[in-house]
Amino acid sequence: MKKHKLLLFPIFFSIIFWLMTSPLYSAESTNQSENSGSGDEVIFQIITDPHKAEVYIDNIFIGTSPLLKLRAAKGIYSVKIFKSGYEVHESKINLTAEGQKFAINIIKKPWLPTQNNFTVKGSIPFFSELEHDLKFSLTFAYRYMFPNNHPLKNFDIEFTAGIINMDIYYQYNGVPNSGKTKLTVLPIAVNFHFNILRNFPWVSPYVGIGFGATIINVALDNYEKTSLTFAIIGGINFFTQLPVSFQIEVKYVWLGTANIVETASGSPITVNTRKLYSLKGFLFNFGVVGRF
Repeated sequence: MKKHKLLLFPIFFSIIFWLMTSPLYSAESTNQSENSGSGDEVIFQIITDPHKAEVYIDNIFIGTSPLLKLRAAKGIYSVKIFKSGYEVHESKINLTAEGQKFAINIIKKPWLPTQNNFTVKGSIPFFSELEHDLKFSLTFAYRYMFPNNHPLKNFDIEFTAGIINMDIYYQYNGVPNSGKTKLTVLPIAVNFHFNILRNFPWVSPYVGIGFGATIINVALDNYEKTSLTFAIIGGINFFTQLPVSFQIEVKYVWLGTANIVETASGSPITVNTRKLYSLKGFLFNFGVVGRF
């Protein structure tokens, strides 16, 4: 009885040895799938461009390319290759002879802008009803772009807050544009954009509309007013693969109205001498876009 038990040990180890050396998937051996030839094993290579891609044969991970010494029975196998930033490659290989080399090029995914953008914009305003000289104008904006798998993938929402500071000219003592005072406008708005070429990797033109509110201050008599705003927007995003991109934008805006004190003579200024100006016109923006 003991002799029979002793005989089991070499049988057991023989089975283990057979399993370890049989053509299972490894960096040195693969199983046959859709075998169309004989059961002879061959050595072959899989090399990808670029290297360091994950290689799967018949959905089993083999290793990271380049794989220079794979072994499998002759036959047809499915190959999948994964690498971050690249399209998934799927193909078939047909092992027919010793020493075959399979060189596979994997395609880089097109670069797309990130969903979150923070923009600082400098503006040049042109208001049609006012003679003015710009001192400075800045707008700070946060833009959220819907992801590619979203039904609204071509749209984005932008939240903006800014300041426009300029000198304006008005009629003083009967002389047009002889008086000068400071005008400060503080606009806050929500803008909705449609991105025409959302998936184009470098340039993305867009159109949109915006709504919001402004605080208007005229330094002449510390006149201040809050008003609703409206804007029609068109622009182009110039994307780069760096963390910083650029934007050019044109807005036609209506920022509200301002009452400016004017006098036809040297008489004392009264409320009745105020003239209503509409703050409407174009804003030309140049923005520096940070993505995260």
